[in-house]
Amino acid sequence: MDRTMEPGHHRATWVGIAVVAVALLLRMWNLGQPAQTVFDESWYTFDAVAFLGGGAFRPPEPWVAIKDDSTPEHPPLGKWLIAAGTGPYSKPIGWRFPSMVFGVAGVLLVYLLALTLWRSPRWAGLAGLLVALDGVHIVQSRLAMLDIFMSTFVLGGVLCAVLEYQRRTGIPVPTVTRNRVFGSRYLLGSGVLLGAAVATKWTGLFILGPVIVLGLVSLAAPAPDEDGSTRQRALNVAVSLLVAPVAVYVASYAMFFVQHGPAVGEFVSLQAAMLHHQWIHSHVQVENSAPISWPLLAHPIRYAWDQAATREVVLVGNPLLWWGFLAALPLLVYRVARYRSWEVVVLGGYALLYGPWLVIPRTQFLFYMVPAVPFMALGLVAVLRSLPSPGARRLGVGTGVAAVLAAAAYAPVWLYLSVPVGWLRFLPLIPSH
Repeated sequence: MDRTMEPGHHRATWVGIAVVAVALLLRMWNLGQPAQTVFDESWYTFDAVAFLGGGAFRPPEPWVAIKDDSTPEHPPLGKWLIAAGTGPYSKPIGWRFPSMVFGVAGVLLVYLLALTLWRSPRWAGLAGLLVALDGVHIVQSRLAMLDIFMSTFVLGGVLCAVLEYQRRTGIPVPTVTRNRVFGSRYLLGSGVLLGAAVATKWTGLFILGPVIVLGLVSLAAPAPDEDGSTRQRALNVAVSLLVAPVAVYVASYAMFFVQHGPAVGEFVSLQAAMLHHQWIHSHVQVENSAPISWPLLAHPIRYAWDQAATREVVLVGNPLLWWGFLAALPLLVYRVARYRSWEVVVLGGYALLYGPWLVIPRTQFLFYMVPAVPFMALGLVAVLRSLPSPGARRLGVGTGVAAVLAAAAYAPVWLYLSVPVGWLRFLPLIPSH
């Protein structure tokens, strides 16, 4: 890993602004269309209105849960975030606005994570651009669903964990004041953000669990700026990576305790019922797909279709990123095994966020890959920058240009734009009607 930042901090700032501007344009454009709820938006917007006091009566659940919560199988934080843009008379652009904000923030976090790992605005900009131009990330950033919130919380938690590891190993990071209770703000930030990921969707545990393990392993040796005992460091890890995530998770259920009082037993029973439901859920529908098909983009999801206006919303990734990552994956695995490089963060993130779905038996959908998309972009860029120069830079530029061209071709089905019928037939990954 190159520890020397490329000349000019201003370059890093302007590259970051440019990447965020691209992400914002693609996620904000035509955000109010389709003008009706799409797929699971119908559930989560209902819940958001219910949380704000406008819910309608629904058949009672066998669980004790938040009143009028139509999706009690998911924790409530993501639904509260949707509620931030929702009201009894809200329009689609309102209930989708929080998702858009988190989608753009996710692109920024990819850029910052890549900059932290490689100290190169050029390569970090390419990683951020690939996520900014990816259809799966774009579409989910434009819908009032939960996965984009979880993805962004995970990225924030991983970035904080990387900064904490660099601090502990003597790599220069922004100055941080230590606290006797929670350690550094990076350690606490990682726990809080990953706790928020779990409080949005339980799949955040795929990352929180390994980060806790790494935190416990780190107790063996103090950081260069530490003089505390192992007991003190254990307290810091326990508070930041165990207590803080649990506190965030329980706090997301504040309305549950307001409605039911200190019903600890009922709360625990609810969690058990959620686990049982998530594990055995097997509702069959056309949007289902096997996880083995996801990296190939073999089963896109059509969310909306207006035949008269020849426009539709299709969840399909940017093939340059998805197929490019698959081509680069063997070399990425080799580099991690051979050099024990920082690419382990990238490969580990992808493996943890995608791998478990291969063995989980419940009904599954392509949009479960949203949190893995940033690590695919980081992985592809990690391999490109490891190649000999000047070929690496040329391939990097070519990859960016190809990603822009692919995004231009697929943008109409990501943004619900009217195009000639021939345009849709030209796109090879779009499912037939």
